Amino acid sequence: MKKINFKRILGKNEGLTMVELLTVMAITVILSVTVFGNYSASNDNQALDRASQKLAQDFRRVGEMALSGQDVTGAANGFGIYFYRGTLADSKKYIVYKNINADYRYSGDTVTETVNIEKGVMICDVRMGGVSEGDGALSVAFKPPEPTVYVENDPTDSEASIILVPEATTGCPSPAAGTKQRTVKINNIGRIDVTNP
Repeated sequence: MKKINFKRILGKNEGLTMVELLTVMAITVILSVTVFGNYSASNDNQALDRASQKLAQDFRRVGEMALSGQDVTGAANGFGIYFYRGTLADSKKYIVYKNINADYRYSGDTVTETVNIEKGVMICDVRMGGVSEGDGALSVAFKPPEPTVYVENDPTDSEASIILVPEATTGCPSPAAGTKQRTVKINNIGRIDVTNP
């Protein structure tokens, strides 16, 4: 068996110079910052996507509950979803309720379920017809049999918008390209849109 002379193959027996070592380290740091810097932004966007799709799905589910007449007692006038962002804890959840009152707003009706929003996401604003609700509360109710959608007791030409942002966001940013937020809209005929400015 013939011995391989690595010194002759590799040339001189030298290591890396300090300049070469620093160059390799600088490239490694730049790539790491690029990859991990975008990681948190990507996580925020994925959390917003999941939360907005879950809300849209819950609108559909509650509409189906009203359509199917799930209330076996006959006491309900339909079902709805109530949003309130009075405190930080309130802005991280919404309530699914059985609508007992004839005005289709949530007012202490039977709570069917409290839904916690995706971790790291909160509601920054609720709007009716594009105008922010001053008290931070909004009810969207579904009246059987169609079901008719009532946004704050209005079954005609109304639209609800729920704006979701990352929890670390201060205030409610205006919709602009690059803003981390999702808007879930539902109108009086039940059309649901999820938008990303």
